[in-house]
Amino acid sequence: MLPHESLSSRRNFLKIGAAIAAGVSGLSLAPQTALAQEDQAWLIGPQKGYTPEIGTLVSMMAFTRMQVLANVKGLSQQDLDFLLDAKANTIGALLMHLAATETYYGMNSFDGIKLDSWSDEVKKK
Repeated sequence: MLPHESLSSRRNFLKIGAAIAAGVSGLSLAPQTALAQEDQAWLIGPQKGYTPEIGTLVSMMAFTRMQVLANVKGLSQQDLDFLLDAKANTIGALLMHLAATETYYGMNSFDGIKLDSWSDEVKKK
């Protein structure tokens, strides 16, 4: 190939290279709010807008929620009911335990209701 014949391919190469470089550098200008929020979920400790103790509790609960949702996403009813052995709990049963614990915590902490004084309706649920 003679130098003047390769000139157009060099120009094309430079044009394509410049376009790729501009595109890649433009990615850094894209908003990153979702990434920042997701990163915050991994931080356990005091949170803005709360007392230190409540902020730490809120961050732990948010982290636990994120982990539970990520791990059960897409599971079928069969997956949730799977038993590894006769003494194991199913994933569904463990999720029910989480819900029951949250219910008890709320009733006890905010309403002063003791475990043995739950209404029959709450016990059924």
